[in-house]
Amino acid sequence: VSLIQGWTSHARSMNEKKRPSKKAKKGYTWCVKFYYIDQAGFKRRYSKSGFETKAAAQAHGIQKQKELQEYAQLPEDKTVARLWEEWKKTLVFELAPGTMSNYEQIYRVHLSKRFGNRKINTITYSELQEYFDGLDLSLGYVKNIKAVLSHLFLYAMKDGSMTHNPMNDVTVHAKKKSASEGTLSLSDLEAICEAIDNNNNSRMSLQRKAMLKIFLYIGYYTGLRIGEILALQKSDIDFDSRILHVWKKVEDFNGHPKLTTEMKTMSSQADLPLCQPLYEILRDYCKDLNDSDLLITNSKGELAPQSNFRSALKREAARAGYPDFHPHQLRHTFVTNLIRSGLDPKTAAQLARHKTVSITLNVYTQMNSDDLSNAIVRAFP
Repeated sequence: VSLIQGWTSHARSMNEKKRPSKKAKKGYTWCVKFYYIDQAGFKRRYSKSGFETKAAAQAHGIQKQKELQEYAQLPEDKTVARLWEEWKKTLVFELAPGTMSNYEQIYRVHLSKRFGNRKINTITYSELQEYFDGLDLSLGYVKNIKAVLSHLFLYAMKDGSMTHNPMNDVTVHAKKKSASEGTLSLSDLEAICEAIDNNNNSRMSLQRKAMLKIFLYIGYYTGLRIGEILALQKSDIDFDSRILHVWKKVEDFNGHPKLTTEMKTMSSQADLPLCQPLYEILRDYCKDLNDSDLLITNSKGELAPQSNFRSALKREAARAGYPDFHPHQLRHTFVTNLIRSGLDPKTAAQLARHKTVSITLNVYTQMNSDDLSNAIVRAFP
């Protein structure tokens, strides 16, 4: 007999009785008592007195039974949804707000409906492999989904809900991007900027157009992440030394942008040299700005939300003939251009502000056949 079945049989024995009390107005109070099975399988008794009415004693007993029954639930009976909520509480002080937001979005959009009500110990490798084989998403995003599930199953093992992590055996078969996909040429960038200039929408002010274009140029020439670009102020640019100070970012908290100095990694804070084209672009752009002014804002001159700005950029890129554009492509392009120029990987990793060189080489650089041919020519002129 399981603990839950044993619980049900004993829970019915709850009863309420009067007890004499000199302090009570009526001369007595009510007591509630019942037996239950604890998590270790032992029979226990619960009692509490001091209630003025029988109804109050009964209500307390029902509530306490519910709490004890929930506590007595075996770990292996836990659903994915319940474990997700428990695991999420442990991550509050471990993950950056942006990463936590991404995890929550992945769970809500891709995992809750499919696995939320399932008992976690009933989910098998074959079921998970079939799920991943059916995903029509980018390789990077599929890996993020796999990471969330892997960490959740690992938490379940620590919790005692299961003894094996089936995600260890799952392989990702998402279609990889071609060598040229995911990066932009300078002519691509200029085509998107031209589409922005030619946008005749009355809502698109000249200031808004300038902000969209300055975002593209900063991303292309520095590889900054979207939140880091949105946090830039004129005072972050040292025009004399031609240095860009990167030390803060904008995070979206429940749809509201907030400025934070908690960067993705310790390597994310850095002073980056400005190349000549970007130096000239920023110099002209900042002529009418105060030192405290943000380079990019919303219509009210306040912090611009990542989500809204990302959508605006994607719309303008689509009008220029780039329907698959996303702002992070600018970072991919920056790092790939560094490697294609012949720069050594360690220096490229430092300019990209990556924690390790392997991230620079494995994630962000995509060499095509021309790159390989040029490399041979440089090695054997």
